[in-house]
Amino acid sequence: MNLVFQRYQDNFPRHVAAITRQLESRIMESLVETHQHGGLRLSFEPYISLTADGGSRLSSIADHLGITRQAANAVVNELESLGYVRRAPDPEDGRAKQITLTAAGEKLRTDGLAVAAKLEAEYKTRLGAPKFEECREALIAIVSRLPGIPAGIQAGTSAPEARFTSLLPRLSDYMSRRLMNLTQAKGHPGLKLSYGQVLTLIGDDGGRMQVMANAYKVSKQAINVIASELQTLGYIERRTDHRDGRQVLLHLTPAGHEMIREAVEAIDSLEAELALPDSPEGLPTLQLCMRQLYTILQPEPLLKSGELHDLARSLISRLGADRASQLGELLMNPFK
Repeated sequence: MNLVFQRYQDNFPRHVAAITRQLESRIMESLVETHQHGGLRLSFEPYISLTADGGSRLSSIADHLGITRQAANAVVNELESLGYVRRAPDPEDGRAKQITLTAAGEKLRTDGLAVAAKLEAEYKTRLGAPKFEECREALIAIVSRLPGIPAGIQAGTSAPEARFTSLLPRLSDYMSRRLMNLTQAKGHPGLKLSYGQVLTLIGDDGGRMQVMANAYKVSKQAINVIASELQTLGYIERRTDHRDGRQVLLHLTPAGHEMIREAVEAIDSLEAELALPDSPEGLPTLQLCMRQLYTILQPEPLLKSGELHDLARSLISRLGADRASQLGELLMNPFK
C-alpha cells in the first residue's frame, strides 16, 4: 500500500467520523429500544440539537448543515409529523417562524443526553480520566472556533457530563463538509458526502458492498446506487472476486486513485486549519485520543481481512465494545 492510500485510510477525520457514527448508532438504538421513542432516524439528531434552548429558524438550520432550505424543510416536516418539533412565531420577526421542540422533543433530547453521558463515561474509563479530560478540553477549544456552530451547542451548558459526546458530532459534520468542499475545489465537482460510504471502505483488495452496507447501516441497494454513480464518474470499477466468482468487488480506477491523492491533500489542509495557534498541543492531543478510541472501539470493518474479521468488527460497531465482549464470552461458553 502506498503512503498516500495509507494516509487516506488512516487519518484524524476518518477516526472522528467512524467514532461519531458508532456513537450516534448506539444512542439511537437505546432511544428506540429502552426509551421507546418512535420513528427516529440518525439524520434527526442535529435538528433536535439546533432547535433546543429557544428554537431556530429553518434558514439557520439549513446554513449550519450546509444543505438547501428545501431539504431542511422536508426533515422538519417529518419531525413535526412525529410530534417532536413545532413551528412557532419568531419573537423577533412576526412574519417568520421558529422551529422549537415540543414536550416529546424535549424528552427525546433529555433521554438522548442521558445515553450520551453514559457513553462518555465509558470513553473516560477506557482512555483513563486524565487523558480523557485533556482530550475533551482540546475538543471544546477546536469546536469553539468552528464557523456556524451555535453558542448554545458550543457551551454545552445543558449537559456538561455529555459535553464530549455532544460536541464530537459537530466536529465530524464540519470536517465532512469542509473536506468535501476542498476536494470538489480540486476538480471533483461531482462528489457527494454519501460517496464516503463506498470510497472509505475500498482497500487494496477492493471493497464488498455488503460490508459497506453493514458498516453504515444502510441497505446493499443504497450502496449499489452510490457505486453506480461513482462508476459513472469514472472513480471506481466492478471486478469479479477471484476468491469467489459469484461476488463482485469495487476497485478504484486510475482516476479514483488521483482523486484519493487530492483528498489526502484536502485532509492535510483541513488539519492545518484546525490547529490551535495559542495551544499547539491541542490538535495533536485530540488526534491521539481519536486514534486510541478508534483502536479500542473498532467502529469499522477491516479493509484487508477475512470475512470473520469483518464480521467481528461489524458486531463491535453495532453492539459496542462491552456488549460485544459479552457476546464473545457467550460464544466461548454457550451452555454456561
